[in-house]
Amino acid sequence: MALSAYHQADATKSAAKTAANATEASTQASIAEQDKALAQQAQLSQPYRDFGQQSLGQLSSLLGLGGADPTAALRATPGYQFQLAQGNQGTLNAATASGMALSGNTLESLSRFNQGLADSTYQQTVGNAQFGAQLGQAAAAGQAANVGNAAGNISNSLTNQGNNIANIGLNEASSLANIENKYQQNTQQTGMAAIEMFT
Repeated sequence: MALSAYHQADATKSAAKTAANATEASTQASIAEQDKALAQQAQLSQPYRDFGQQSLGQLSSLLGLGGADPTAALRATPGYQFQLAQGNQGTLNAATASGMALSGNTLESLSRFNQGLADSTYQQTVGNAQFGAQLGQAAAAGQAANVGNAAGNISNSLTNQGNNIANIGLNEASSLANIENKYQQNTQQTGMAAIEMFT
């Protein structure tokens, strides 16, 4: 009987160790998958976050932040110089054709065109930069939410792992106590039967 109790106790310990190892392995696999998913999400959102960063730089310059010259930023926008040159050339060509190449009316027309172009281009460029910044902010916020969710999932996995291993330990201890109790009961019963036999 003692040998049987020893084997039962050994089997219980072995099963508990196997279960604890399986719990740890599944938790580590879960964490690895979370890390892999986060890396993929970061890679997919990277171009949008980069675009947002670039747009923030342009928006800051257009708003004159950090000592930037908004006029220089506007002149550096794609197409502005081309539109300016074409508009001025068109105004001058029209004035020259009517014999008023450098008249006060021509200069006033050039000034109005340049101011109107600067104003409309500025507003459109600021709007485009704001859109880019918002797109980048949305990508960054989405990535931040993913990181937060992953951290919560990993935390839950580790908590569950701890709880499972603790429960495995409790079950192991309970099983070993039951085996010991049965062994003690059987030993007492055997001893009592022997005493009764000799009395």
